[in-house]
Amino acid sequence: SLLDGMGSQRPIGGAVTTEVFGVKGTGSQFVYVFDRSASMEGYDGRPLRAAKKALIESLDSLQENHQFQIIFYNHQTKIFRPDGGGEKLAFATEVMKQKGAGFVQSIRGEEGTNHMQAIKKALSFGPDVIFLLTDAEGGFNQRDLFRISEWNRSGTVINAIEFGVGSQSALTNSLRMLSRDNGGQYTYKNVLSFRD
Repeated sequence: SLLDGMGSQRPIGGAVTTEVFGVKGTGSQFVYVFDRSASMEGYDGRPLRAAKKALIESLDSLQENHQFQIIFYNHQTKIFRPDGGGEKLAFATEVMKQKGAGFVQSIRGEEGTNHMQAIKKALSFGPDVIFLLTDAEGGFNQRDLFRISEWNRSGTVINAIEFGVGSQSALTNSLRMLSRDNGGQYTYKNVLSFRD
């Protein structure tokens, strides 16, 4: 919709390309799904700090006619509530980006990991792109990958960023398959290379 006379309605759309650790996503609606399990606090907390920094940089690149949502997860999901109320996509205004950054900075890593609940929630927003970041490779079996494809009715692109220790295994892993099955990109980051 075009702006009305009062300028109160924002048009949704106008695709933008944003990135997280070099993995690019193009669209107007983005959901960031980031692991906040205890292991993300390992290595003096560098993995979680690096993840937060990359997420906030990606948010900063959005314009106010784009929308976003942020989900941090361990065994439960913790969702950005833009106005303190319901779970919905937020327009990327300066105020909302600041609120989003504040939410990101408040996150601490603890406990275990439940990828499926977080991905199902992210897909429920019907975004153009999901950025999934986790250090828990092997978190998806064939059945999980099939279920995600079933849930992904709107053709959301799922990009996967894997944090690991040391050089990457040459084996085809489940995160690589997840991104491939859902039209996305995959990258691996060695947490030992992170510097504050």
